[in-house]
Amino acid sequence: WLTSVGEAYVPPGITTPSIQASYALSVIGEPALMELTDVLENADESERILAAQTISDMGLRAKEAVPALCKAIKDQSKDVRAQAAEGLGQISQGTGDAIPSLIDALGDRSEDVRRNVSKSIIQLSDNAGDAVYALSKVLNDTNRYVIGNAVEALYRIGTKESRSVLLEYLKIARHCPRTFTDSMF
Repeated sequence: WLTSVGEAYVPPGITTPSIQASYALSVIGEPALMELTDVLENADESERILAAQTISDMGLRAKEAVPALCKAIKDQSKDVRAQAAEGLGQISQGTGDAIPSLIDALGDRSEDVRRNVSKSIIQLSDNAGDAVYALSKVLNDTNRYVIGNAVEALYRIGTKESRSVLLEYLKIARHCPRTFTDSMF
């Protein structure tokens, strides 16, 4: 479906035939999932990114694609991994099926992936109790968005353990080692 167009990946908001096909397939929903998961596994990078985005755009109607996105979160492309991470938060709400893959991906070398993973854990917080320990480790991340998302996820998880981790972090958070006179951010 995308290979016939032969275009490079274009960020969302820019209209191309591939993007238009993506929108159409996301509206089609479940009948397009088999083809999209095949593209996610077997196509070139730009098509894998767009397939992950299309699946993500389907939301809960794409819940059958959770295993495919869990596999894609380990893709060699950081952009595919980032899109898969975002998608897992959108399509697997109400279950904990994606949590183990998201926990593993919290250690990804890409900030974009870690940011999307932590954001997805927020969306899945009702089923993310197993992520508390991993979230506690990213409270020292180099990316403040990852840290902020981890704080929000810990708060929303709402267990005694998550609140304890959050409280310990907040006790020392005012003593930020990265904030100094030359850089207040």
